[in-house]
Amino acid sequence: MVLINIFASKFFGVKSIWKISLVALLTSVYLFAFSQDSTHSPSKIFHTSFTTEEDLERGNYFTIDTTLAYYHYYHPNYSLNFQSMGNIGSPVQQLFYQNRERVGFDLGIHFLDEYENIKENIRYYDVRKPYTKVLFTTGSKKEQNLNAIHAQRITRKFYAGFFFNKISSDGFYLRQKSNHTNLHFYTKYETNNNRYGSLVNYIYNKLQVEENGGIIGDSLFENNLEPRRDAYSINLLDASNLIKSHSFYFKQYLNFGQKSTRFDYKDSVDKKIILPTSRLYHSIQYLGKSYTYEDTTPDSIFYLDLFNYNSALPVFDSIHEKKLENEIGWKTVATDYTNFHELNRFFAKNNLSLWAKHQQINVTQNFKDTSFCTIDTSFQNYIGGGTIRINRIAKFLSLELHGNYVWKGYNKDNYLYKGTLGFHPDSTHHQLNLTAYAQQRQQDFIHRHYCSSQFLWDNNFKREQIQHVSLDYSNKRWGNLTGVSYQQINNPIYFDVNVRPNQAVGTVTNLLQAYISQHFIVKSFHLKTRVYYQKASGSNVIRVPAWILFGSLYFENYLFKKATYTQIGVDVFYNSAYFADDYMPLTRQFYLQNEMKLGGYPYMDFFINAKISKARVFFKVTHFNSGLMGFTYYQTPHYPMPDRAFRLGINWQFLD
Repeated sequence: MVLINIFASKFFGVKSIWKISLVALLTSVYLFAFSQDSTHSPSKIFHTSFTTEEDLERGNYFTIDTTLAYYHYYHPNYSLNFQSMGNIGSPVQQLFYQNRERVGFDLGIHFLDEYENIKENIRYYDVRKPYTKVLFTTGSKKEQNLNAIHAQRITRKFYAGFFFNKISSDGFYLRQKSNHTNLHFYTKYETNNNRYGSLVNYIYNKLQVEENGGIIGDSLFENNLEPRRDAYSINLLDASNLIKSHSFYFKQYLNFGQKSTRFDYKDSVDKKIILPTSRLYHSIQYLGKSYTYEDTTPDSIFYLDLFNYNSALPVFDSIHEKKLENEIGWKTVATDYTNFHELNRFFAKNNLSLWAKHQQINVTQNFKDTSFCTIDTSFQNYIGGGTIRINRIAKFLSLELHGNYVWKGYNKDNYLYKGTLGFHPDSTHHQLNLTAYAQQRQQDFIHRHYCSSQFLWDNNFKREQIQHVSLDYSNKRWGNLTGVSYQQINNPIYFDVNVRPNQAVGTVTNLLQAYISQHFIVKSFHLKTRVYYQKASGSNVIRVPAWILFGSLYFENYLFKKATYTQIGVDVFYNSAYFADDYMPLTRQFYLQNEMKLGGYPYMDFFINAKISKARVFFKVTHFNSGLMGFTYYQTPHYPMPDRAFRLGINWQFLD
């Protein structure tokens, strides 16, 4: 814990070179010390498991990952399928299109979703002893990331923990800095007889990004006429986006099932418990979220074509969202059904659920001159849904059906109906899933209403309708994942070239997608490949690259007399050229453009990952081919991707 305090207290107060030296020194000493101990016992961390709220309902727990697989991809920008501004922590959107399968209210601002902590992602740890994990990374341009997790058992079935994450990076170009903070606390409790349980969590997010509007003069970069990246002129000199959110969530449930007697080894007595087959639950969540964009010295050219532009006034936009959500429901619980009666055995072996949800939402939006326009509106949603999951409708077949419908409120008549038919000839290797869904949704709030110093609209678009079908195959033994999907989007809503929401009424966007992932192993050499293909046709309002390719070639084995387990290799990422969406900082939206075709450039990274006992360390040189294949590396118009840079990180895990 001393190391944690050192990094936390010095995280922003020491110059980068000293931080790098400190991490390297501590890593070397730590690894050397363990390398002298050839008889150390297997890690006790393998006895620690975790679950999410969704997996808890299915009875799924997962062992903590201590492998080196993709360990050096510690950040969303390195998950490959994202278009970004270049800097760590900058706005992103997906390159491989994925529809948002949601029912209910959506404000419609998603530019920093990948950095936000939400309740669905919280890991609830099941530990016997206190568990702590610390990740510290540092790199070029003052990039730093501190990530800490702590979990412990308070009493026999009462667990608590917290998560902290801090990201900071200046970036290569002026006014690119990102500064993100995530924090959450949680408790997980269940009575000794399994009758009652609860989940509680509190989440805080603060996401800050400086906005430079892109560089001025792309040709200067493309011809490398100015090698100093901080010497480039930029469009916005004093603009920034800030998101703050806090959320409180409380869920409690009562279990019903057969009574049983189990021997308690701790107290050396028999105790009566419930073997749950079904559960009645209630949950409540409050979410408060604010979005603030401000530019105190607006550039007249950048904002010239926008509605109501007045160069004498600061550009300011403030949106506040408050949501109170109550849900009540009943569901079956996955459990050991060996000795159950026939009806209870069916409930325990399969999963059924019914639920109803109420949303109370308030949205306000204004800028400093409230006499021009303001939004202050409240509304509700009443949503119902259910699930049927039958694990064996035949020898090798499973069936899963979901239904969600908004019967009253702001999003009235929104629905999502989804079904999956699974074929599992064995429980370990082959798996084939056929999935289909139909969805109807209201436009996001920001597509419908907007009021700021530069934009004003009040739209009434038709509902979007989506039909989707997909076929996915996986084989764990062969390391293979393969899939193909097709979807139709009727009346698609998008942001047009004028940076305003629009709808292609009466048109259909057809999207065909396919992917294959394969892991080849020859002795100590590994080749991981992922290939994505997609083709959009019809209304031409969804722009995606046709091809996305990823390859990782590396050597993996023990080194230094088996003192350390190491990966040494190269990653390559490529997407084909296409008219990538541009980005508007004020609305926080990606929008269509027809001027720059981007892509067709490979990004190459060199990496070393090493593991010894409870420590993992990585070193990587990102984009090491920078400048060797031209200077056309953009993912977003006017936002060049970073040049060659290094990253160094270490991950400690403690169980004591």
